[in-house]
Amino acid sequence: MSGKYCKHCDSHLPYDFFYRDSKSCDGRKNICKECDKKRALDRYHNGGGKEKQAKASLKYRKSEHGKRVRLSARKRFLRTEIGKAYKANATKRYKKKYPEKVYAKNRMQDLIKCGKVVRPEHCSLCGCVGIIHGHHPDYKKPEEVVWVCHYCHLELHKES
Repeated sequence: MSGKYCKHCDSHLPYDFFYRDSKSCDGRKNICKECDKKRALDRYHNGGGKEKQAKASLKYRKSEHGKRVRLSARKRFLRTEIGKAYKANATKRYKKKYPEKVYAKNRMQDLIKCGKVVRPEHCSLCGCVGIIHGHHPDYKKPEEVVWVCHYCHLELHKES
């Protein structure tokens, strides 16, 4: 009779019911596939598997490689028809949800284009040179902006 005993459920089964294992002398694990699946699920649910998986996933997403992979996947998605429709729908929802922000941004862009407002080269908070953003402290006053770098802009939004 060919096969082997599962040490977990103590039943004799054919070799096909056992996962391969190169370290084992007969080339198969000593517990059957069903018992192995049950053990893995039990370890996942009761042994902190969910928390470990969540931590590992978060660590990967925050890594440089994880960020690059997600960014390239997002760019590929947005080039598809479904991605274009998703982006259009998201833009429509944003404009509907924040009309005052959209108006303030568009008004400032128009003022810059026609030359009534000149974008400075330096951040008004830290003085660094680079890409300068126009931060609206009050969206009801679209022509009043604070010219700040990206990092100062993030800090201003964290405060408010």
